[in-house]
Amino acid sequence: MIQLETLSGYILTLGCKNVTLPQFDILKAENRLLDGSLHIQTVGNPLKTINFEILITRNNAERLDHARAIGEELYFINENKKYRGIIRNVVDDWTQFGKRYRELSLRKYTGSIEFVVLEEVT
Repeated sequence: MIQLETLSGYILTLGCKNVTLPQFDILKAENRLLDGSLHIQTVGNPLKTINFEILITRNNAERLDHARAIGEELYFINENKKYRGIIRNVVDDWTQFGKRYRELSLRKYTGSIEFVVLEEVT
């Protein structure tokens, strides 16, 4: 089971795929010293991010965009691990998937998500 859901338990996605291993995004300053050596300074703590693709309904895509805009915390569940975090970015624009239903609520979309992990929930 791989899914994205709200803190209240509402499941936003129909499916997730191409989940990357957690990556660490750090802010660092590199300086060359007078003796020619390199000094690297790490600023703050690294951000842990996970990227994945999702399949989502139109209404939930709008809800997810709103959650990203206001920084709403969500759960990302990847098999036996559960992460609490926020959506940093929708990497690709939403692309319509499959049949073009007349009713907007039945249309499905795909997109790539960059999820920032705030905490691994047990």
